[in-house]
Amino acid sequence: MRRGLDNIPPLSARPPPGKTLHLLAIGRLVPKKGFFHLLRILRHLREHGISFECRIIGGGPLAGELRARVEELRLHDCVQLPGRLDYGAVAALRREWADIFLFMGIIAPDGDRDGLPNVIPEAMADGIPIVTSPVAGTTEAITNGATGLVAPLENLDAWRDAILRLAHDAKFAEKIRERAHAWVTENFDASRNAAQLAEAVRHAVMEGR
Repeated sequence: MRRGLDNIPPLSARPPPGKTLHLLAIGRLVPKKGFFHLLRILRHLREHGISFECRIIGGGPLAGELRARVEELRLHDCVQLPGRLDYGAVAALRREWADIFLFMGIIAPDGDRDGLPNVIPEAMADGIPIVTSPVAGTTEAITNGATGLVAPLENLDAWRDAILRLAHDAKFAEKIRERAHAWVTENFDASRNAAQLAEAVRHAVMEGR
């Protein structure tokens, strides 16, 4: 039984991306979130002349190392790590700023990994097209080419191509948004899921009498 979201807003129209893409990533700055992979992807975009701004939202023990890596890769003019923000500020970035949501979770050296992180259904609910790695539970929600795009972690060209497709193919991106919103509405509504759980418990109690 999935956790669910308390509020899934109606799918609203979004303006097409401008000349400078707005890329958003959210999560604790810990190994399993794969943010060092993200920086490699962003450097690859820069090397191919793609104009973007990326905001990596979250706090955690890797903050200093990630900021140092941003400087080392000369991404300081297009990558921001503002730290942990409150929910309202994060929601505003999803709904008003971001063009594409990126999630590049990995299996950490100690075996730690995500299931289906809430940031993915939250992005789906707010109508942001997603590119994700296929690690852990992400593909429970993101079916490649239907509710988002899936790219192998080490294939930088695949990430670049996925991002550019969502940025430049408006019809495709809109279909992704619609299907993703439909999936999260069907599968991740907290009230609906709680009602299903209550019914399952009631049925189990009646069967046990």
